[in-house]
Amino acid sequence: MENREEAGYLLLFLGVVILLFTFYLGYRIYVSATAIHPPSASPQINYPSVGSGSNASSIIGPIITGAIQSVTSSLNLSAYANFFIEIIVLYLFANVGYKIAKLGVEMLVEMQKREKKGGKNGE
Repeated sequence: MENREEAGYLLLFLGVVILLFTFYLGYRIYVSATAIHPPSASPQINYPSVGSGSNASSIIGPIITGAIQSVTSSLNLSAYANFFIEIIVLYLFANVGYKIAKLGVEMLVEMQKREKKGGKNGE
């Protein structure tokens, strides 16, 4: 029974971490895309430097944004299309994080209901 509770907390934590990472990436896109250039201009979105920290976001953030940039630049789309592809990727990240966190919360609520039910029966 305790393993299930630990799994619930782990899923909740993992979902929240994914959501926070998604918000971090969204903020970086917001900060870097101060103006969307018309399609005739060369679309170049400059991401700010992350710094030399050793935390996970400074390591994983550039990898994810670099992957998004490489996909969008290889498609040779306009700046508007690149921006919307980035937004769609952020939506997918947020959706996955939400579902994982929701599963963790559901597991924890189920555990609490079982404990209350067991306590009323004298077990």
